[in-house]
Amino acid sequence: MKKLISAFLILALTLSCAVSAFAASKLSAPKLSAAKNTRAGIVLKWKSVKGATKYCVYRKVGKTAYKRLATVKSTTYTHKSAVSGTRYSYRIKAFGKGAASGYSSARTITRVATPSLKLSNTNSSVKARWSTVKKASGYVLLFKKSSAKKYSVLYRGKAKTFSFDNIASGGSYDMKVKAVIGKDSGAYSSVKSDTFLEAPSIVAEELIDMKGITLKWGNIYKAQKYLIYRSLKSENSFKRIAAVTSTTYIDSDITGINSYKYYVKAYANGSASAKSNIDGDVFGVYTSDDDPLYLTISNGEVYTDISDKLISKVGKIGIETYFHWRSADTSVLTVDAYGVITAKKRGKTTIYVKIDPIDGYTKSTHTIMIEVTVK
Repeated sequence: MKKLISAFLILALTLSCAVSAFAASKLSAPKLSAAKNTRAGIVLKWKSVKGATKYCVYRKVGKTAYKRLATVKSTTYTHKSAVSGTRYSYRIKAFGKGAASGYSSARTITRVATPSLKLSNTNSSVKARWSTVKKASGYVLLFKKSSAKKYSVLYRGKAKTFSFDNIASGGSYDMKVKAVIGKDSGAYSSVKSDTFLEAPSIVAEELIDMKGITLKWGNIYKAQKYLIYRSLKSENSFKRIAAVTSTTYIDSDITGINSYKYYVKAYANGSASAKSNIDGDVFGVYTSDDDPLYLTISNGEVYTDISDKLISKVGKIGIETYFHWRSADTSVLTVDAYGVITAKKRGKTTIYVKIDPIDGYTKSTHTIMIEVTVK
């Protein structure tokens, strides 16, 4: 059925552009004034011909023969299926009341697709990235301050990324990019805007009476709000938990003994800064032997905070002798009598902490599991 429909369309197109071989040529040949790359495709424009009721568009690829491409009543046509990197030649013929004009002079152009542009903030720059355009020989990136009227060339070359360095926090910029194939240029991408914001620097502190964790950071110039992200168990599982306008945040949604980590981004005008440093610590109240602690440390790291945290949760200082430590896999990490962890290689294992009875705090022996990931 598809083949039948296709054959019918070709026949209809042929008949729509046909006139009697004996008909006199009474129409002037169209003047094909433009062939231009746009985001939608190659746009052809020509001047209207007096007496013409329709126009046939012909195209050829490279040195092949011309073929009918479309029949239109207007004086413009967009070749949407043109393939990037392919060189096309076009010509137009006018038809009206059984008469046909001669062919227009030909226009030749290489289809150059439009790249998509993305902007993001790093610690010291606005980074522009754009998609690859097939057979592109280079790219041109323009920029301007958002308050300015004229664009300037920021980058010209073959790379698909560019970092705009040495800019002040709070500066807003507009950028757009186009691809080039030989002497032919594509259309510019849609304009993307970015406000450069410095990355905050955070400190995570426990609240008195273990009611939560307080995050603090310095004010970032021109920031409208701050986005807060938290990870439990692993640095790869960060999720946004809040957006605030102040430079402090209290995370009171704390359960059990866990390793909480945080980072913050400054935000303004739809743009976010790079991530702050990652900070956080083990927090939570020991509730039962089934409530494990989760911890992620780096290969080769010596981690010293676990013992102090467990002591503070029990609520009595100077009771290290009540804690007995053991690593399930000493090839991954070791732990000494004071709870100092030394990471040996990447992997996962469990630390068992046996807690002897402590008058007024624990009535019987408990064992806490600390599930550790060495990355």
